[in-house]
Amino acid sequence: MREQTVREEGADDRFLLFQYDEVLCGLFAYNMIRGDLCVDADWVVPDDDPWPMPLRGLPLGFLVNVVRLQRDVLYRHYPERYRMLDGLGFYWLDPVFEDWQDISVRGVGDGKPLPGPFGDILDGAKQLDSR
Repeated sequence: MREQTVREEGADDRFLLFQYDEVLCGLFAYNMIRGDLCVDADWVVPDDDPWPMPLRGLPLGFLVNVVRLQRDVLYRHYPERYRMLDGLGFYWLDPVFEDWQDISVRGVGDGKPLPGPFGDILDGAKQLDSR
């Protein structure tokens, strides 16, 4: 359903590669630790304390930009998610990608797993580190 909704909205389905709960957890942790939601586009959750183990290595900056790109889809079809992000103080800025025409330059969107403990979230599988 999500794929069909995004395509009907005219959005690029290459960006269907994140799980909302992972982004939300990442944003919550970022806000608790850094005190805001100003996530740089290239920011990745560090692999050390105080960052939660399950989030380490998550390319949060990239995923935040994917969420920004999907703003209209969230607003129309997932209003509870939109309101939740809005309530957190999410910055609905224009998305910024190093090369948004070819997101595979970041190792995302080409079918390969994202770095870090989440494994292949293209398939929605959470393969957490056993560290």
